[in-house]
Amino acid sequence: MSSSPADKKAELIERVATRLTERLPAGGAVAAQFARVYYARVAPEDLIGDDPEDLYGTVLAHWNLLRRTRVGETGLRVYNPDYDEHGWRSTHTAIELVVPDMPFLVDSLSMELNRQGFTVHRLIHPVLAVAYDGSEPVAVAETGAGDGVQLAVMQFAIDRETDAARIESLRADLARVLGDVRAAVEDWPRMLARLNEIADELDPAKLPVPAAEVEEARAFLDWAADNHFTLLGYSGYRLDEVDGELVLHPEPGFVARRLLDHLAAPLQRQGAAVRAGPVGAAAAPDAPRGAWKISARCSVVAVLLRCVVRWGTDHNHSAVRRAAA
Repeated sequence: MSSSPADKKAELIERVATRLTERLPAGGAVAAQFARVYYARVAPEDLIGDDPEDLYGTVLAHWNLLRRTRVGETGLRVYNPDYDEHGWRSTHTAIELVVPDMPFLVDSLSMELNRQGFTVHRLIHPVLAVAYDGSEPVAVAETGAGDGVQLAVMQFAIDRETDAARIESLRADLARVLGDVRAAVEDWPRMLARLNEIADELDPAKLPVPAAEVEEARAFLDWAADNHFTLLGYSGYRLDEVDGELVLHPEPGFVARRLLDHLAAPLQRQGAAVRAGPVGAAAAPDAPRGAWKISARCSVVAVLLRCVVRWGTDHNHSAVRRAAA
């Protein structure tokens, strides 16, 4: 009676785990457990046709990256596996990552690879609980099945790229994406707290706009705070009249600006202030393209900003109102 694909996969993984135990003079048992968790959720058809030695080399390379990556930091490699140099081979370019587990990782990285025209042929993505003794990992389990540092371990097998410059460029772009994700996730609590503060501060009696619009803005912010909005960045802006024009100036004391600064870089290159247009006239034709769009995307108080702009530019400012909405 022939074995099922699942049985063949289990047998193959055990062969890899046994080789790790036998070949590594120290830490082989932990590496073997890493291999079992590493391949646990990979579909049988994505493994059983591979050479066991290549599966061994794949998991050993990723295990070594994990061991070299300090807790809290990111390990990232992009390379073309060569048996003589790396101990395994592949017809694809390999991307290996070890990063603290957080939301949006797989989608963000996949979107960047897709943007650059790469096809992902296989993705291995266990989320691990890793226990350390000093800097050395001493126990590995699937997240939820053990205590320890929560790590996302990812390997993308993509179209083979032989241009060394493009490989390095891809590595840098993936590192940038990881930085953006980390910024958004780590800044999330502060952004959420600021969003709630702004909602609490909205008082129809203290604002020169109709009470219904203030209530609408507050209801929107309450809704956004209830896990309906992905917060990427926050910054406050002050609307001033300068030489007969309305100008947005970033307020000091901003919070959660790391990712917003990156997204708003095109605006920053054109000047720190965003000109909305002359008072009593349509928006200035030379205003930076996309200024209002980026402000609306990045500020969680876009609705309130729209209310203030409407109050301050109520005469013939329909273009500004539409852009700020």
